[in-house]
Amino acid sequence: MAQIARANVALNPAWAERISVVNEDALSYKLPDGPVVLFLYHPFTIMLLRHFLKKLERQIRRSPRPTYIIDVDAYAAEVEAVFRDTPRCRAAMASFPFLREVAIWFSLSLPM
Repeated sequence: MAQIARANVALNPAWAERISVVNEDALSYKLPDGPVVLFLYHPFTIMLLRHFLKKLERQIRRSPRPTYIIDVDAYAAEVEAVFRDTPRCRAAMASFPFLREVAIWFSLSLPM
């Protein structure tokens, strides 16, 4: 997925100046300075998600900056059928007061 993301960024030189695609251990990664957008697609077990969010909170408190987490399809019913931990992921994220839900988007799979 990281390779595909890099290829997509390379399609537009203006994006390359503003976007970094990182494929690393999330628990050891230090966020860059400046605004951050994190794209997650069910990346962790519940235990790792909690560790990740604790680390993220510490980094943001040390160096405040706009930070957004995009958690794709976290609320979609078809994802819940595959990822049984989805309700627990929601509860884990809700237990961190520094996070504020901004929007929920649904994706639909339509028959062709």
